[in-house]
Amino acid sequence: MGILGQVANHFGVVETNGRGMLHLHALVWLTGNLAFATLRDRLLQDSCFAARMIRYLEAVIMQSVDLDIAGHSRPSAADVPPSTKNSETDHEFHVRLSTDSNAVAWKKQMHSRNHNATCFKYGQKGLDKVPCRFGMPRDLVSASTVDELGVIHLARNHGWVNPWNPAIASCVRSNQDISWIPTVAKALSLIYYVTNYATK
Repeated sequence: MGILGQVANHFGVVETNGRGMLHLHALVWLTGNLAFATLRDRLLQDSCFAARMIRYLEAVIMQSVDLDIAGHSRPSAADVPPSTKNSETDHEFHVRLSTDSNAVAWKKQMHSRNHNATCFKYGQKGLDKVPCRFGMPRDLVSASTVDELGVIHLARNHGWVNPWNPAIASCVRSNQDISWIPTVAKALSLIYYVTNYATK
């Protein structure tokens, strides 16, 4: 069992950015995943299933940060992350993981409020105001919900934070962008995106 659950398959491509930094573009399939139509129908018709899906997604994909540490001096992202070798309870480990991963998120997961050239990389020229291609800032969502189309919208308490995973944040200590694929359109878009990187 991994940090996302039991993995059935994966596909990834390593790429370098303009500064020569290696990074990964990947898709991960989990065991027991459902066809899109089945997933949508169950989310709309089975409230217990919908609640379990929301709990799972909230555990592996954060779209918020701990606002309590926003005004205080934040721990350094270079601090040692929690270790499984220390003798502590599961609860103590998770508290340390939450504190550490939030410190990393505050330093590495925030989209620049000033934007940069990458934000407008594929924008149409000639428009007065080209929107950020990453959709930043994003709307705040007070609580995770399932909409009328059967799509889950996760809670978000900060408009400039990129979605992130606590375990990945503590281990990699770098920016990440993690999402789940709830629709056929998003699946096709991401498959095209990753395949495009694989064939550069």
